[in-house]
Amino acid sequence: MFIKITKSVVHLGYGYRIGFTGDVPEKVGKELLRMERAVLLPPPKVSVPEEEKEVEPEVIKAVVTKSRKRK
Repeated sequence: MFIKITKSVVHLGYGYRIGFTGDVPEKVGKELLRMERAVLLPPPKVSVPEEEKEVEPEVIKAVVTKSRKRK
């Protein structure tokens, strides 16, 4: 269960601080939600890092023109 702690729970015997966001066991999460000391968050989305995507190399073209010499 993915939750965020909103009120202190350390004095209740839990090792989570205010602002903790993470996955906790189902039993613990339900109890903290029942006591209104945490809020339920949607599970985080897994995204594909950009390193794994194929990226075409960047090609830079330069145009060189001859200029006439001055006398």
